[in-house]
Amino acid sequence: MAGIAILNNPAALNLSAGTVKISGTVTDLNGLPAARTVIAIAEPGGSLIASTVSDAVTGAYEMIMPGGTNEVFTVLAFGAAGENSSCMGGIHGVIQ
Repeated sequence: MAGIAILNNPAALNLSAGTVKISGTVTDLNGLPAARTVIAIAEPGGSLIASTVSDAVTGAYEMIMPGGTNEVFTVLAFGAAGENSSCMGGIHGVIQ
């Protein structure tokens, strides 16, 4: 069983005072862009901060959340049937 991948090392960027964006790309087990559920979880604590579905054509996703929500996140993309899920931790938000 192969898994999906979160590409472009998800970036958490400060958009404006009090707003943080996490974005990236998801591919399927064949390396093609894929629509998958993607969530951001607070580190530490494990609280769900945001969720979205990546674009089926490009695999791109974006989550926007209030700044100060948390400064470090884990991003998890859930695999479809026959795929493993993919997880990337330690993603730092830039909050000014």
